[in-house]
Amino acid sequence: MYYATKQRKGVQEALATLSSAKADWMHSRQDVLFRVKDAYVRAKRAERLVKVVGSAIIPQATLALQSAQAGYAVGRVDFLTLLNNLLTLQENELELHGERVAHEKAIAQLEEMTGGKL
Repeated sequence: MYYATKQRKGVQEALATLSSAKADWMHSRQDVLFRVKDAYVRAKRAERLVKVVGSAIIPQATLALQSAQAGYAVGRVDFLTLLNNLLTLQENELELHGERVAHEKAIAQLEEMTGGKL
């Protein structure tokens, strides 16, 4: 008589433990999936910015600086404009390097989470 009640309680406890373990597993799975997707999106974003900054923005800033240098040499451009163009180029180069770092960090995080080389 008491044996069936004890077994029923034991089965209920085991089912509750199983349900809790499934919920923990699903939570962990969702967390890992989110982190992988987030790192992937950050890597892609940084990759696109590296391309844009490296192929469009820096060349334009370099040309603007060269133009300002030529204009300053003949007296058509003031020193402040020349300095501003130089600072703009340097800021763009810093942005390029920062995006390269962001890209490499995101790739490293992806490799860590997936256990493979990308």
